[in-house]
Amino acid sequence: MSPTPLSEWQARFFSERVSERSSGPEGVYFREQVFGALSVLSEALPEVQSSLGASNFRYFVREFLSSTQVKDALGTGLVEPFLSFLEDRPELTTK
Repeated sequence: MSPTPLSEWQARFFSERVSERSSGPEGVYFREQVFGALSVLSEALPEVQSSLGASNFRYFVREFLSSTQVKDALGTGLVEPFLSFLEDRPELTTK
């Protein structure tokens, strides 16, 4: 049996642990995505963060990422989908 090339191992690791997030919501890579998204979204949407409060904002970012796959390294493409996600949250709608 020949050893697995490093590039194949890296591709499989990336697929299993980052793209598919098989490490789950408590996994390291998911938490890194949350921290990265928090940084991007809080900078892009300071009024939203202020209105929701820091802990609620963090909660909604985490919930959002549980159902959304980050597709760009910087996370800048998350702003509009996150705003749409918030619009659909029943606890945030005014009646």
